[in-house]
Amino acid sequence: MWLRLRSSILLALTAMFFLVFVVYQTILLEAVEESGADGSARRHSGVYLGFMPRATKELEYYDTPAPDRWQLGRAAWTLLHAIATNYPENATEVKVGQYEREARNLMQSMSVLFPCHECAEHLRATLRELPVKAKTKGEFRNWMCQLHNRVNDRIGRPLFACGTAALDKRWHHDY
Repeated sequence: MWLRLRSSILLALTAMFFLVFVVYQTILLEAVEESGADGSARRHSGVYLGFMPRATKELEYYDTPAPDRWQLGRAAWTLLHAIATNYPENATEVKVGQYEREARNLMQSMSVLFPCHECAEHLRATLRELPVKAKTKGEFRNWMCQLHNRVNDRIGRPLFACGTAALDKRWHHDY
């Protein structure tokens, strides 16, 4: 008898949990309509809990316009310098060759795939004049700085100091 009662209670609790789950899913995952900053209405599905603020950061992320060429360039240089200053210091001889190939491949890919086609074309021309040097961390870091300075010189921006201390201070981070 006790066993039957326990299984009946368990079955009732499971059914209640399922019912509550279905009701909450229906309420929480309903489409939410909000007005955008420009006054336009937009619909999205998302979780809204009355006791928690909405995740507006996610909405703001998707509402931001695509980066312009300056923002794109700045983001690309940040990534490239971070890669160069975090390039392996002590790699085996086999790995050095592999890293050097990968660095060349990265820059060749950037010169083809970069979204700013004019920038990609300039990068291809610059890579012909200034081939990738990446046998060591210092060589790759300095080469990246020289490349960046060529671009900055062409577009009339200030040049970077290419010394190790300056580059590490600006770009190195232990990830």
